[in-house]
Amino acid sequence: MGKKHRTLNDTIFRNSKYIEVVNKQVGCDDFKKECQKPNSQYKGQYDFMLETFKTLISLYNCFYSDSNLSFLEKVENAINIMEEYIYKDYEVDKKKYSVRFIQSVSDKYSTYLYRKISNDETGWYVILDDIDSKEINTSPIAKNVIKEIEEEMTKLENIGFDDMVKGSIAYKKNKDSDYKIYISKFDSLNTKQEQFIEEFSTKYNESHITPLNDNELTNIALIYNLVAKVNNGIVKVLSNKPNKNYNLNERSTPSNYYKAYLDSLNISIDDSFFTLNANAFMMNVIITYSNSCGAKGLSLNDMINNFDMYYFLDKIENFVVKKNLSVSDERIQKIILDLKQIYNIITTKNSGLDKLFNNFKRANEIILNIMSRDNNLNYYIRVS
Repeated sequence: MGKKHRTLNDTIFRNSKYIEVVNKQVGCDDFKKECQKPNSQYKGQYDFMLETFKTLISLYNCFYSDSNLSFLEKVENAINIMEEYIYKDYEVDKKKYSVRFIQSVSDKYSTYLYRKISNDETGWYVILDDIDSKEINTSPIAKNVIKEIEEEMTKLENIGFDDMVKGSIAYKKNKDSDYKIYISKFDSLNTKQEQFIEEFSTKYNESHITPLNDNELTNIALIYNLVAKVNNGIVKVLSNKPNKNYNLNERSTPSNYYKAYLDSLNISIDDSFFTLNANAFMMNVIITYSNSCGAKGLSLNDMINNFDMYYFLDKIENFVVKKNLSVSDERIQKIILDLKQIYNIITTKNSGLDKLFNNFKRANEIILNIMSRDNNLNYYIRVS
């Protein structure tokens, strides 16, 4: 079978397409927060919806993911999942959700699923629980329940209900076509990052003998991200524009740093993940400043003005070189060698600005060569 659906958690669901629709229907920006307000008419509804969809996914995965379990064991697992979902105390027949609560839930699809699972006469739970274990393997009733679970899951998958909504990026293209700013499609700034990674993984596995594992994927993503980062860093140097003053200091918030970074790339972003991404970016700022900038006396403001360059230097020094990062794909191995060459060129000490600029121009030519070969440009989005 092997059609397992990814597990659902609070972060994914809260920022999903499904909840975005609920936000619009209710007229709020964050349905979870709305449910948590004192005396909210939606109290408990977000948690109920999350548990309902998690339960459906778990039921689906019981039957439609690769497993060595027998059919009887899968059914027993499904019954246990539903029992935990329905009952607060199974021994005294006390259900988690009252009839009044279910009737009050604003999202009618989740209450529909609840009844499909828990109805005392026609629910999946009671149907499967009533089938004799000796007859389970040949039971058409059991097979029909499993078919219904698949149908409900397919409906949700077809609309991408748990796709995370990442808003939109707005940007101004640089008038000088010689100097272009890029983001890698592996970067979280790419609004279709998850879809791209899934497609990349599928194509990779089709053309390679060894399947792509998480560690290899992480390394590949880092390499493609570093190409964009060092390109942007080189462009900043060659464009020779004065730094902006963002008034950053140790008391500035992650959002302050993230907004300054995006501004340095001429990007503005409308993103439901802004705070989450800002916090993640701040961690990178702390690490990069600690590893590569603080000891050199560089100010936080100067670092943010060309953060991509300092990020590149830090990751090349501490991951690619020191840890001898490698991947099995020959094309990406070649990119790693090019990045090491770029690192050596731009870190060479020079006696004058002319030599420094010439070195950065040489490095820029290598970047252009990387972008132009092996369809590598398809892995990037020009944003300025």
